[in-house]
Amino acid sequence: MCEAVEHPECDAFYSDVIICRGSKPVAECRPAFCPDYLREYNYIASSVVFSKGAIENALFTDYGDVLSAEALNHTCLLHIAGNHGRVAHLPYFLLEDGNSEGPDAKKFSKLARQVLEELGIREGYSVEDGEFSEVVRVDWNPPADAPLVSIIIPTKDQLDLLCQCINSVFQKTSWENFEIIIVNNQSAQKETQDYLEMVSGFPKVKVLDYSKPFNYSAINNFAVSKAEGEFIVLLNNDVEVISPDWLSIMLGQAAREEVGCVGANLFFPDDTHQHAGVIVGYGGVAGHAHKFFERGHRGYMNRLICTQNYSAVTAACLLISKKKFLELGGLDEVNLTVAFNDVDLCLKAAAKGYLNVWVPGAMLYHHESVSRGSDKFGEAKIRFLNEIAFMKSRWITDKFEDRAYNRNLTLKREDFSLKKFF
Repeated sequence: MCEAVEHPECDAFYSDVIICRGSKPVAECRPAFCPDYLREYNYIASSVVFSKGAIENALFTDYGDVLSAEALNHTCLLHIAGNHGRVAHLPYFLLEDGNSEGPDAKKFSKLARQVLEELGIREGYSVEDGEFSEVVRVDWNPPADAPLVSIIIPTKDQLDLLCQCINSVFQKTSWENFEIIIVNNQSAQKETQDYLEMVSGFPKVKVLDYSKPFNYSAINNFAVSKAEGEFIVLLNNDVEVISPDWLSIMLGQAAREEVGCVGANLFFPDDTHQHAGVIVGYGGVAGHAHKFFERGHRGYMNRLICTQNYSAVTAACLLISKKKFLELGGLDEVNLTVAFNDVDLCLKAAAKGYLNVWVPGAMLYHHESVSRGSDKFGEAKIRFLNEIAFMKSRWITDKFEDRAYNRNLTLKREDFSLKKFF
C-alpha cells in the first residue's frame, strides 16, 4: 500500500505469488507489466490492487450471473492497457490458497474476451482461440497497402545452408511482397559464386558484394542502405522457415507505432527451443529464455505459447521498420562487430520507448553459428570478451534488472528456475 501512496499515477499494482496447493507450493514470478502477454494470457489473475479511478473507468456493465475475481481482474487490466494506463509490479511474494480456486479460474473468461475483441477493433488486431482454454491468440493486422519487406542475408560460402534458407523463404512464405538481399562476404568457392550469379537474375533477389573482413554489424548496415523495403528482416543464412505466415505475423507487430524490434520463435534441428526471447543478465550479458525446452512445451507460466514484450530478441531473425532502424543508428559496427549487436539494438529501441516483441507463431529452424564458427579460441575469443566488456560498460548488463524477467529467478540457467535463497 505504501507503493500506491508514493505512486498515485499508477492505476494498479500486482505482486508475485506463492500458491499453496497440496504438499508442493508453486511460485509465480511475474514480469513487469507486459501488455502483449496480458492480451493472450491472464498472468496477473490475482494479488492485484486497483485505484478507484481504474475500476470506475472500466465501466463494467454486464457481469453475468457468476464471474470470478480472476476474470474481473483480467478485464480491468485489459481496459487499463487499452487506454495506456500505468501498472506497477512489486516483486514480492504473497501467499495464496490454490485449493480455493474454482474449476474455471484459469480459463480465459468470456468477459475478458469480449473486451479484448472490442479493443482489437480500435487498435487493429483480431482474437482467435488458443491451443489451451486459458490462452487466446492475438493477431495484429499487417498494413493494408502490403509494403515491401527487404530480407537481408549475409553469407560466406556454406552453399548448402544458403540454398536451404533461400529455398525455404521462397517455398514457404505466404507474404508475397518481399525482396531478398544476399550480402556476399568474400565467398571463395566456385559453386557459391556460380549460385550467386544465377540467383542475381531472379526478380526478387539482389546480390551485394561486401569485400571487407567479416563484421556482422557493418554488413547489415550496408545492406539496409541499399534496401528498398519499408521494413527489413535481418536473417541468418543458417535459418530455415517452418511456418508460412512467419513474415505476415512479424510484420503485423512491427507495423505498430509503439513497437521496435520483433523476434521469431527459433528451434534447433532437434526441435528444442533455440530462441524464445532474450533475457538481459544471463551470464552477465544476455541469453535466450527457455533454451533447449522441447517444442510443444508451454514454458514457465505459458510463456512459450504467448506473445510477449522482451528486452531483446535475436537478429538471427529480426524484423523492424527501416525508419526505426535508422533512427536507432543501426547496428554498432565499431564496438559490436559480431556478438550482442542485436541486444544492443533492442536496448536502444527500449530506451527510446519502443516495445520489443517476441512472437511464438513465427517459427523457423536455426542451425546456430554453423557458418560462423566458435568464439572460444584465438582472436575470436579476444573479440568476444571485448564485446562482453563493452555491453557491461554501456548497459551494465551484469546488474541489469530485466523487466521481462524477475529478480526472484536465477540468472545461472535459462529455465526460469527460482534462486536459491538459503
